[in-house]
Amino acid sequence: MADGESWRSRRERGRGRGKGTETPASLNKKLRPVGSNAKPSHQNAMQAKRMDLIASVSRSSGLEKDGDDLKNHKLQEEYRIYIQAKAKEVLEMQVHAPESQDERMHRIDKQENLLILFRKLREGIQSSSRNDDFALEVYETSLYYSVICESPKQTIAVISHLFPSNFVEDAKSSHSTLPLPSIWSALTSLLYFLTAYYPSQSAYHQHLASIPHTLLPRKSEVFIWLLLVTKSMRLRNYAKFSTLVQKAFISKLLDTFQVSSSAPNSQEIGPESELAPQTNDLARKAVYCLTDAMKRKFSETSWDVIRSAYRELSCDQTSRETKSWLKRTLNLASIDAENDDLCLEIWLGDKASAGQVRRKEGIEGRWIICKSR
Repeated sequence: MADGESWRSRRERGRGRGKGTETPASLNKKLRPVGSNAKPSHQNAMQAKRMDLIASVSRSSGLEKDGDDLKNHKLQEEYRIYIQAKAKEVLEMQVHAPESQDERMHRIDKQENLLILFRKLREGIQSSSRNDDFALEVYETSLYYSVICESPKQTIAVISHLFPSNFVEDAKSSHSTLPLPSIWSALTSLLYFLTAYYPSQSAYHQHLASIPHTLLPRKSEVFIWLLLVTKSMRLRNYAKFSTLVQKAFISKLLDTFQVSSSAPNSQEIGPESELAPQTNDLARKAVYCLTDAMKRKFSETSWDVIRSAYRELSCDQTSRETKSWLKRTLNLASIDAENDDLCLEIWLGDKASAGQVRRKEGIEGRWIICKSR
């Protein structure tokens, strides 16, 4: 999916044309929850049906009936609120327990449909050359959902708009009035490159160089944390890495900055909007998802060492020390999960499916390690 020209480039190109930026009051009014002035249920149903049938700008090329509808700014704002209801459903479907095949397919279908809706909205924004704070909110929210729904193609497409190649030059310009993306978006994008290209860190460092110091100060706590994480991964310092990615450590780190302090769009949406209260939690969830993915990739190198050194593992109720050691060494405690024992059980089940371990007959909680040939 190609979104075309970046949001920041369009905004820079559009300066001086008298369009200006939306005021906090106007954006707050436009994005106010529908429930504050509820319409009759049949009208709401008709409105939802209309939103379902809106054509994608890229597919219609303006030739189909209503093919250019999403170029209209007012309709874009209505469509954004329509998407929010779908987004809530997706978040409620996030689970930590094993899913049945039908449940998994249903969840993935919902996630893919949500990402399609966000992509259609971004296409409308791009086609209408919209470059205000509403557009920035859509791109940042798209980034977080693409991570949560595990869609790398969507993630990289949105990152290229939020952080284009000329981003540093624009930010350094004394005449530039462009608002920066939030620190959450910067951290999310950095963790994505660190995870997606592991064990290489070249893409990560290249992207880091494109983020100005005004957005991510090089003496800030989050930057120092990133330095320590990348160093521990390069040196394969499993103990240090495990400490740095603990839930309590990361939660405290994320508490050091608020989304409203770095993202003008979140302030201008306003506290009365149904979108504003979720921005912080959504961004935090995206960071947690990427950190968990990074832990899973790094744990594979730890598992290779364990697999070559041991013949079997005891994970029954009496083997608390062994279970604790495994979860710590393999970084299996999910940041966003409560039941660590369940994480270990699921992980061992996955390894059994891959033929790397098998249950020992007649002994509950004992696993035989299958050596590679």
